[in-house]
Amino acid sequence: MTKDRSIILTIREYENSVDMPDEERVTYLDPRGGVHLKDGDDRSQEYTDYAEECAEYLRFGDEVDDVTCGDFPRTSAVKVCDTPRLYIEAGFDPLPMLYTQKHLLRAIRPKSEDDPHRHGLSVAQLKRLPELLAHPVMLCDSPAREDTLL
Repeated sequence: MTKDRSIILTIREYENSVDMPDEERVTYLDPRGGVHLKDGDDRSQEYTDYAEECAEYLRFGDEVDDVTCGDFPRTSAVKVCDTPRLYIEAGFDPLPMLYTQKHLLRAIRPKSEDDPHRHGLSVAQLKRLPELLAHPVMLCDSPAREDTLL
């Protein structure tokens, strides 16, 4: 497989793993089932960095699958991602962002008034967490605490 095909297929694998809507995808399937970039396969090198991000997002997704299937080491936390550059620029320490298995499993359980940690997320939604953390809608200072960013 060529590097260009690997880039395109890695991106497509991530898009599929999170049930990404067509309008958000950068790939498409041709009538014969071939995977292509919407911008044209000849531009695949421009997507190298994004494909590397997708590979890291897929790693997290695989760990989510392992946790939900009971195959992840019980006492280990799941690494969501390294601290995104934007957060480091905002003053966060460049440390791994971790998620406990307990909280991960609670996040995908149906919402409950008795347990505020149940978020009712689908597994596909949860798998988008590293991408969403890397590209937040906004960051703002907390009005209540000087040492907190929202």
